[in-house]
Amino acid sequence: MALIENFVNRTLPDVFGCPLLIVEQAVFDSLRDWAGKTWTIRAGFSVSVSSLLSTNSAARIDLFSSIPDDHRVIALDDVKINGNPTELVLRSLVQMQDESLLRVGSFKYLDITDDTVVRIYPSVVGDIFDGEVICAPLESALEVPDILYDEWVEPIVAGAKWRLLSMPNKAWSNPDFARELKTTVRHGMLAANRRYNKNRTRRSLEVQPRGFGNG
Repeated sequence: MALIENFVNRTLPDVFGCPLLIVEQAVFDSLRDWAGKTWTIRAGFSVSVSSLLSTNSAARIDLFSSIPDDHRVIALDDVKINGNPTELVLRSLVQMQDESLLRVGSFKYLDITDDTVVRIYPSVVGDIFDGEVICAPLESALEVPDILYDEWVEPIVAGAKWRLLSMPNKAWSNPDFARELKTTVRHGMLAANRRYNKNRTRRSLEVQPRGFGNG
């Protein structure tokens, strides 16, 4: 695992005069943005359903043991049920009061109930769910998986610097450099997404919108 402090240390030289707490928040925001839009924090999971919740025959799956400490579930990818690829639709169980709303066919519904727990429904006892869980760091996180530092540190740090240098009327403001850094982030995200989408069809649920910043 890579210390988030290492990302902070690489950000500080270009934002001289910026308070450390503000730099740390910018780094965290960049890490969270990167994780949500590139899906680079991922881990495999396999769960057999032993019991169901009463509401819509939902399988409750706790992925705590599959994800890094101080991270949360943001999506599931390449989900298979009993070995069969399955498309998931985001829908809160609270919204699914009318059973007739459930579509017939290969679709299943996914409800992310807290940081580590998901519910997939309708399900039956004995179903085996396999796939990958996509994560993002919580604000309490001190570390992130090594891949973020080893392979993607430049665009992630660029994202933190972009946030800081874009602030108006600060001692560290530098809008021209900020625009260059935003381009670095965009290119990095495109490269990461090409890597994870290459030669495969995504069967997944995305919780957060893809893109960068407000542009």
